Amino acid sequence: MRSSRTPEPACETASVTDVPTSPDEPSEAETGDLAGADPAMLDLGSLLDQAQQLMEAQAAAAGQVHVGSSGAGAVSVSVTGGFDFRSVAIDPSVIDPADPELLEDLVLAAIHDAVASVERASRDALGGFDGLLGG
Repeated sequence: MRSSRTPEPACETASVTDVPTSPDEPSEAETGDLAGADPAMLDLGSLLDQAQQLMEAQAAAAGQVHVGSSGAGAVSVSVTGGFDFRSVAIDPSVIDPADPELLEDLVLAAIHDAVASVERASRDALGGFDGLLGG
């Protein structure tokens, strides 16, 4: 026995609201009129824009060089925002063969200072992306 029901189409048909009524009239997509657009698509576009801006901010932050120091500048460490350590400078006056632990502590303190500088700069550079980052 055959059903009298009309079969549903296999796919949805496109809306014709975006078709210009005349060749001289621009479509809604061309004019930027998105009043009838799907909100999820608008959010996706905004999310993609924010992700692009985030990547650009991260790249800029990664290229910056930060210097951490300790011992009133006797030891300094240079590091990029991408945590690529570039150099260590030690004033000879703090090199005491009888007390290597002092130098070790000064180097470690300079590294911590440099890393803290990178983290502060990253936080400042990415501050506008709190919503995107879930913060």
